[in-house]
Amino acid sequence: MDFEIRHSFETDVETLSSVLLDEDYQHSLDDIAALKERKLLSQREEADGRVHRRVRCVLDIKLSGAAKRLL
Repeated sequence: MDFEIRHSFETDVETLSSVLLDEDYQHSLDDIAALKERKLLSQREEADGRVHRRVRCVLDIKLSGAAKRLL
């Protein structure tokens, strides 16, 4: 599954990327309230500067039967 997420930040690219790509920062997000589980599975940077990140997220919400089956 491929998808894209876009956000706007009021900072320079270097500062933002250094924070978002920091693995210690990513591990610090493991206790997000709406998630039962969030875990950084892997992160690697390609020679062209692209970063591949795998994250496992498990929601901690009650869903109706139809929504549960869909998700």
